[in-house]
Amino acid sequence: MRAMFTPLAAAALTVALTAPGVAADEIRCGDWGCSNDQPRLTVPVPPPAPEGQYGNADFDRDGVLNKNDNCLLVPNRGQRKAVKPAGWKDGDVHQQAAEWKRQNPAAPFRTNEELGEACSGWNGNWRRTEMALVLAPEETKQQIYRFIGNGGPMYGKNTPVYGGPVCTDVNDGWVNMIEYALRMPEKDLPIADTPPFDCRTGAIARPFTRFITWGVWSGKRLFTPTNAGGSITNRFFAPVTEDPAFAPIIKAFPDIFVNGYGQTVKGKVMRGASYKDGREAIILDWRQVSGSGLGGIPLPNLQGLPVIDGMLVYDECRALQEGIWPCTANADLVHDAKKNYRKTFQFGWMMWQSNDPSVKNWEDWEDANPRWSKPAAYGFTS
Repeated sequence: MRAMFTPLAAAALTVALTAPGVAADEIRCGDWGCSNDQPRLTVPVPPPAPEGQYGNADFDRDGVLNKNDNCLLVPNRGQRKAVKPAGWKDGDVHQQAAEWKRQNPAAPFRTNEELGEACSGWNGNWRRTEMALVLAPEETKQQIYRFIGNGGPMYGKNTPVYGGPVCTDVNDGWVNMIEYALRMPEKDLPIADTPPFDCRTGAIARPFTRFITWGVWSGKRLFTPTNAGGSITNRFFAPVTEDPAFAPIIKAFPDIFVNGYGQTVKGKVMRGASYKDGREAIILDWRQVSGSGLGGIPLPNLQGLPVIDGMLVYDECRALQEGIWPCTANADLVHDAKKNYRKTFQFGWMMWQSNDPSVKNWEDWEDANPRWSKPAAYGFTS
C-alpha cells in the first residue's frame, strides 16, 4: 500500500514541548548528535556513492538517457527546448538556481533555461514533473533521488512550497514504525497492499490525501537568503493561517507566530550528507527550534514518552529542476540510546514545488488534466 496518511501523520508527529529557556543558537548534544552538525540518526551516513548513478537509465522511457534528458520524468523524445515568454520576471529562486548551476555545471539539476518545453517552468508544464514524482513507483523514487546526487540550490529568501501528496510503503513505513514504537513484532497488514489504498491511483487513498493536504499540512515556507541555508516553518492549516483575515491575529501575537506568518516554530536548513547515498543533500534540522512563545508547539521531536524515549522527524531534499525538490520524510525512533535500541524509518516523501504554492491551483490542474494524472503518462508501468 502507498501511504495516504503521510501529510496527516507529519502533522501529528510534530506536536510536543521543547525545553523552555534554551537559546536557539546554543550548541546542545543528545540522541541525534550536536546541533552544530547535521542530525545523526540510527543508520550511519554511507560512503559517498559514485557520480552518475542511473545516468544511463531512462526513467520516462522516451528513448533519451537520463543524463541527456531535458525533461527527466516527462516523455519528450524530440527534446524541444522551452521558450521563455516575453516579459517574464525571474525571482530569487531562479537567481539561486542559476548561481548554484554555474558552480556545478555537470550536475543533473536543470534551470529553466535548460529544460524542455514538455516540463518547462515557464509554461506550467513543470506540474507534469511534480505529478511524475508523486506517481513514480517507490523503487523509481529512490532511483530518481540517487540520480540527482546533489543538494542543488536553496529556496530563496521567503518562499512557500506546496508539498503535494507523497507515497511510500505503508507496511514498511507507518505500520512497522508504530509496531516498533509499541515494542510489538513488526508484521505487515495484508490490506495495506490492496489497490484502493495505493495513493497513486487508489479510490480511497487519493481523495483522503487531497483532503489532508488541503486542510492540515500544505507544505513548508523556506527562508534561505543564500545557497548555504537558513530557516524553515511548516504550512499547517493553510486555509486558516494564510487567510488575510488571520493576519491581525498574527500581528497581535508576534511572540507566538514566527517571521510574521501563522506558524509557531522554525527549524534550520543546512547542507549535509544524505543517509541514502552519502552524497550532498539539503538537510532540515528540527532538533533545536526557535520562534515560539508556546514552548515550541508544534515541534517534530518527542522525548520522554511513556512508550518510547524519543523520536525525531528528519527530512532531506534534493533539487531536480528549478522550483522542484523531492524530499524524504523519515523518523528516528529511540527506545534506549545507550543500548542502541533504536531504528530509522522512511515513512514518506514530500514533493515540494515553489512555482505555484496554491493548493487549489494544483488540484484544479490535476482535475483538468486526467491524462497527466496516470502513471502510464510518464512511462511508469507499476
